[in-house]
Amino acid sequence: MAFKGPSRFSRLLKAFATNENGAFSVVFIVAVLPILAMVGLAVDYSRLTKLEAQLQNMADSASVAAAVAVKTNPSANYVLKAEHFKSANTDKIDITKVNYTVTKDTTARTVTVDLSTTVGNYFGIFLGKRFSQLSTRSVANYDTLPPMELAIVFDVTGSMKYIGNGDSGSSVPVPKPGSKARQAQKGLKKFLEKLKAVADVRAALVPFATVVKIDADSTRYKPWLNWSASSVANVSTTAWEGCLVDRDKDVGPFVSQYDARYPATTCKKDHWNATRWTGSKANDVSNFTSDLGELKSRIDGLQFDGCTNITLGAYWGGVMLDPQRPIAGAANWGDRKKIMLLMSDGMNTTDRWTSIPDAGECARKESMDPLTIDTCSAIKSKNIEIYAINVVNGDPHVLEECASGPDHYFYASNAAKVAEHLEALTDEMKKRTIVRLVN
Repeated sequence: MAFKGPSRFSRLLKAFATNENGAFSVVFIVAVLPILAMVGLAVDYSRLTKLEAQLQNMADSASVAAAVAVKTNPSANYVLKAEHFKSANTDKIDITKVNYTVTKDTTARTVTVDLSTTVGNYFGIFLGKRFSQLSTRSVANYDTLPPMELAIVFDVTGSMKYIGNGDSGSSVPVPKPGSKARQAQKGLKKFLEKLKAVADVRAALVPFATVVKIDADSTRYKPWLNWSASSVANVSTTAWEGCLVDRDKDVGPFVSQYDARYPATTCKKDHWNATRWTGSKANDVSNFTSDLGELKSRIDGLQFDGCTNITLGAYWGGVMLDPQRPIAGAANWGDRKKIMLLMSDGMNTTDRWTSIPDAGECARKESMDPLTIDTCSAIKSKNIEIYAINVVNGDPHVLEECASGPDHYFYASNAAKVAEHLEALTDEMKKRTIVRLVN
């Protein structure tokens, strides 16, 4: 066959090679490849991020479900509960197979769920990355209380020195063995230890009788003190030992200290029938502390003497929990669950407007009760829970009204039952525990 010159294909190839437009096309294709790769990786990343969020939601659901199961029944099959929640969520995500492990830590009171899976990449395959590994962890607490602040309003009147079986006619300098005071002190220390095991708790102690006593050295020149209140036994600033009595009757515990200042008074027996308050700091109101040892020492060192003013004790429990109170230290509202524990073995006998009889008797004054109940109502209106323990001879009407509900009121029929009821109180508080995600 005779040669007829270049074939049609050769001519087309030569034309493409010498065509400037063709050169531009090649350059464009080469340049756009990295852009397409980055877009592809972005698509893979977006998809993986979505899948990771779905995996985390599955883990959270499973860990909370397992923690709820353990909280409800410590012997529950929490692993099976987590598996049920994982399976129930599988059809809601774009992952077909998920590996998981579930573990429980009885000391930390947590359930941990670890999930992992392997997913194929859409575009990463072109860069040699065919698969991506995803893993996530979720930890849920069970049987734990929210952080709390606890004001222990503790009746340290003279009657607490007795057992409570009609033996209060004779005077004793210190509480009898097995007395209401000793049982309450013992029970309070155990109560705090158990509470500390399940909660981040800060506590303050508010001892009360007919007066409440604060540290005089750090407060005697504060502007919120009133040195000339009506119906109050006056005392000089320099001689003052820290005793305070009721503010005006129409002033609630959360009213600014400058609207009605705090009346300072003497601690002496002839005015308040509280001889053991004079010359001692044992019954000073304590600041909030998380130091259990310090608080236990304060509880052990309490002195018991005097008549009863439940209003004043409850009032100062509320004041201590108020972040705007004169003595700084309370947490801001909402930062901690605020709780008041009110313990009393008595009935209202003496306040700022009621004088003590010459014989030193602590006579019942029912006229004081409405102010006590109003004070407790004001405290509860600030979302403060009040638990009340009637120690053998306490006023059931007043203490029940002060408590936040029937399940917040406990009656100890004898001194030995005080510790039992404090333990029951811990169990009652634990009913309000929460299950929450740690991470």
